[in-house]
Amino acid sequence: TGRHRFLRILRGHFSAINLKTTSEEMKFALLTELGFVLIQDFVTAEAEAALVDYWRPNGPVFREGCNEQHTNRRFFHYGPILPRQSFGTTRSTLNVLPARLGSMPSAVEELQLRQRIRKEAEGLGDSHLDLDQLYVNYYSAAAKGRIGFHHDHVGTMRGVVAGLSLKSHCDFELRALDAELCGQPTVSLRLPARSLYLMSGLSRYHLQHGIPLHSADRLSMTFRSVDKAGSSGSRRQWAREWSSLPPAEAAKCRWPLLPPEQQADDCKH
Repeated sequence: TGRHRFLRILRGHFSAINLKTTSEEMKFALLTELGFVLIQDFVTAEAEAALVDYWRPNGPVFREGCNEQHTNRRFFHYGPILPRQSFGTTRSTLNVLPARLGSMPSAVEELQLRQRIRKEAEGLGDSHLDLDQLYVNYYSAAAKGRIGFHHDHVGTMRGVVAGLSLKSHCDFELRALDAELCGQPTVSLRLPARSLYLMSGLSRYHLQHGIPLHSADRLSMTFRSVDKAGSSGSRRQWAREWSSLPPAEAAKCRWPLLPPEQQADDCKH
């Protein structure tokens, strides 16, 4: 059947990627077939230093971030308004509330990161790469920062996820949840510092990914595109100013660190 053929091919890819005798070139060719693309040296050492300095401990915005209790990472959110975590859990969420989107940090815009990522992602099947949601994570080795296996939210974010890895390399793991593959080892690959990865297709929707403990501090920047059509909310709601949200709704929000551009300009006057 089609499913048996799919599982056989997926099992074959995992086995080949994990073989020590498989060349790096072949490994990344197989990963590309799974929808995972790695671009090394995406940013220069100077650009990396500027980005790390912006979100570093004791840096200009570090105190504005929040700690994720289960994973001991500090995160900084930009773009859409998020609902606060559900009762009984401390895990962050990527559901969204319809309203105007917050702006991106100057450190991102000055380097034209989103424009450059769009160019790299051409041909991956998503022509609406606004990349208007940004999650920055600071992983402290001393705090044992990590993130468990998960799918990025598929209901509110579009089909391409882009991640920029900074400050140190890390191991990045992929696994399949199919019962028939329960004994299959995870795929583990090394993300070099300053590299960009793109996830689409199987790696985005079918496989889970996670980052285990690592020995050095690391900064990651994950860009996604809000799927307004797939999310709840009318066009009018997506045009709402933040100040127009009813108090009861606003009290349940996790606010982005920067307001929409017009509001940001108004704050200067």
